[in-house]
Amino acid sequence: MAQAPSLAFAASSNPHPTLAFEETVFDDVREGYVSLAWNPVEGASEYIVTEHGGVTPYRGAFRKAFVSGLADGTYRYQVRAYDESGTLLLESTTDAVVQVNHWPLWQAIALFVMGLLLFLTLISVIVLGASSSGRESH
Repeated sequence: MAQAPSLAFAASSNPHPTLAFEETVFDDVREGYVSLAWNPVEGASEYIVTEHGGVTPYRGAFRKAFVSGLADGTYRYQVRAYDESGTLLLESTTDAVVQVNHWPLWQAIALFVMGLLLFLTLISVIVLGASSSGRESH
């Protein structure tokens, strides 16, 4: 009787290795930063993430890049894997697309004002509690 190949063998003998981002679509990023991650590539000692336009926000051995300081707009990233001699092993075929759309200014100001009011209320309670406690001890 013929026996089916084991799943472990089938998974480990991928004849066409790939390099791909774990997540490729980042809709409506509000804070202006994103974390990009990708699968490992056997033999890779360095990964380089590039943005379309030539900017290189990450170059290193880890499989995760944190990109911050993004203004409103759409950003496309690609990752490439290199071995120790600098030879290109693989590059991603699907870009990670990040759409940045910051919080509206009115909303940010409203939240700031609410935080300020809460802070001032807390300080008032502390000061009033300390002054009434000081009067009772005399």
